Amino acid sequence: MEHRINQELIRAMRAQLHDDPAHWVQQHWVTEMEPATPTATECDTAYCAAGWTLALTGWHIREGAEWIPLSHIRKVTGLENAQILSGLKIREPRTILIDPEIHVSDAAEVILGLEGIRIPDPRPSRGTIPPIPDRPRTPAPAAHLMFAGGNTLADIDAVIAAVFTIAGIES
Repeated sequence: MEHRINQELIRAMRAQLHDDPAHWVQQHWVTEMEPATPTATECDTAYCAAGWTLALTGWHIREGAEWIPLSHIRKVTGLENAQILSGLKIREPRTILIDPEIHVSDAAEVILGLEGIRIPDPRPSRGTIPPIPDRPRTPAPAAHLMFAGGNTLADIDAVIAAVFTIAGIES
């Protein structure tokens, strides 16, 4: 299967998380930080991995916002609305005026080119859960694994490595 993975953006998101962990909070799409934090950005904002993916494409998520207009995703990916929505089976888009919107994690999934990619869970923090005997682990959507709220940086790195391996991309 041919994948159109945006490896440059995945690498940029991973670098952002590693280079500035003070502005990474995996449990929330966007979090307003305390003013005067020594490492605070201009707007004192922290994002999760999906949030940083969108921020790195020029979208600024407001606190409490969970929906991204398809017009921004079209601009970044060059895809049409039907192409954007075709690979997403998670949430229905909602219509605001004339520009439908999709959830932050779904938007990041499309922008990174992860739709349809399923992998066994490689996350080290989940390795303590014993497997069920006689039941192989079912592959899960890569974006779900990458954007899970409890992830550590090692978890995100492991998911990225697994995605790159499937796509034949060097980590």
